[in-house]
Amino acid sequence: MATKTFSDLTVGAPTPVGDEVFPIWQDGASKKLTRAQLLDLLDLVIGSDIQGFDADLSAIAALGDGLPRRAAAAWSALPYEEGTWTPSPTFTTAGDLAITSNTLAGKYQRLGNRVKATLDGNFTPTWTTASGSFVINGLPFVTGSVIGGGHIQSINARFVGYTGTPVARVSPSNSFILLQTNIAGASTATMTVANLSSGFAHTINLAVEYWI
Repeated sequence: MATKTFSDLTVGAPTPVGDEVFPIWQDGASKKLTRAQLLDLLDLVIGSDIQGFDADLSAIAALGDGLPRRAAAAWSALPYEEGTWTPSPTFTTAGDLAITSNTLAGKYQRLGNRVKATLDGNFTPTWTTASGSFVINGLPFVTGSVIGGGHIQSINARFVGYTGTPVARVSPSNSFILLQTNIAGASTATMTVANLSSGFAHTINLAVEYWI
């Protein structure tokens, strides 16, 4: 199909009855284009992929095979995956930790090298000898070697015995989530066994987005 510009099209109203009309403004004058004329102008063929076009836009035409098709091809080439993951709350030194109830469930989406993972539910831990930082293991993909910030989108958590507002973050080259204390007047520190109460149900709802 030959490429046409605005000047190749007639200015008059389209003759087909019931045809769609698209107003176009060029060089101080308006033109009325039917749907067929507009497709002709853009070199689009119904049922096929987008063709390169030149509607008095030489910069785009110079790209050869067409910017829309290039962008679509690049986007479709990105790996996409979705599924579930199993959040596993623990401490860095588990000791005699036992999770007597765990309804935590995770979902994830991956597009290219970016991953979004969510988890929702509650868990009841009991322990006497556990120690160290509180972590949630099981992220569906290991994080990248360089993490610029926590990349946490949102979090809603209720921990019995903890009065602050928890914030969460991922760690480079790992597959777990850390929760950090955020109490007014105190320095930020990773939540530990001292921030949770044994034998009580704790609730977490969060979404984390990170690069791999």
